[in-house]
Amino acid sequence: MVEIKSTNMAARPHFFDNPESDEFIAIVLALTSELAVAQDRADTLERILESKGLLDRAELESFRPDEKLAEERKAKHTEYLRRIFRVLRMQTEKGSHFVPFDQMTEFQDISGRAAKGA
Repeated sequence: MVEIKSTNMAARPHFFDNPESDEFIAIVLALTSELAVAQDRADTLERILESKGLLDRAELESFRPDEKLAEERKAKHTEYLRRIFRVLRMQTEKGSHFVPFDQMTEFQDISGRAAKGA
């Protein structure tokens, strides 16, 4: 396991006997915080666009994707979940092994797209 040194050395909450479980909970809580921030930003954008007459939030709330868009979103959600649960799959897939982060195909794909400005 990689040790990450923090500039904030305050005591961390302890929930489980297993320290890895506490680390997992800390990661989930960090992701939850990030999601809350993203939701706040989306809400801010909606409010600004609505105040300028560029968005009708009632229309946004009532929007229902057509079949094509629903399938596109389903595929994106499936891929997203595949990436999230990759570590668990690797533990059960025959021949799987862990590799350094920068060698993960998902990381390389994202890095490549970022370098191209996509």
